[in-house]
Amino acid sequence: MGAYAKGVLLCAAGSMAWVCYAVAQKLLSAQFGPQQILLLIYAASAAVFLPFAEPAHIGSLDGTLAWVCFVYCCLNTLIGYGSFGEALKHWEASKVSAVTTLLPVFTVIFLCSGIM
Repeated sequence: MGAYAKGVLLCAAGSMAWVCYAVAQKLLSAQFGPQQILLLIYAASAAVFLPFAEPAHIGSLDGTLAWVCFVYCCLNTLIGYGSFGEALKHWEASKVSAVTTLLPVFTVIFLCSGIM
C-alpha cells in the first residue's frame, strides 16, 4: 500500500471515528449533560492510556513557552469538547459536525480577507 492510499485510509478512519463519537454523544445527551459525558470519556481514556503514559516527561518541559503551550492545549481540549457537547445538546449532530468541519475553511477565508 502506498503512502497516499494509507493517508486516505487514515483520513477515512478518523472521519468514521468522529461520526461515531458525535452520534454516541448525541445519544448519551438524552440521559446525561455534556460535562458528565466528557468526564466519563476522560476517565475511560485515562484508564486505557495510563499504563502507556510517562507523566514524568511533563516535568522535562523546558521554558515558559513550552508550559504556556501545554496549558493552552489542555484548556483548548476542555473548552473545545465542552462547547461541542453543549452544541449537540441544542442542534442535530449533522449540523454540529458540518459547522465543525467548515471552521478551518472559514478561518482561512477570514484570515486571507483581512477580517481577522
